[in-house]
Amino acid sequence: MSIDDYQDRECNDCGRYQITGTLLAELAATKRWLDIEQTRLWIGINKTSGGIPRLSTFEADQQNLIRG
Repeated sequence: MSIDDYQDRECNDCGRYQITGTLLAELAATKRWLDIEQTRLWIGINKTSGGIPRLSTFEADQQNLIRG
């Protein structure tokens, strides 16, 4: 994964965040998805540290955000 792999996203409920194209591709290939409530919580917590929260495959696995 490179720094260019991050894609900007805007959520009406949780605000701006970034997610890797790698994670999106892995979710699509395995027909899995992110737990919406837990991911929104993760985004909210990570906004407090300043900057834009960045969600990668590693982070999603570590935080148990992937379902399916």
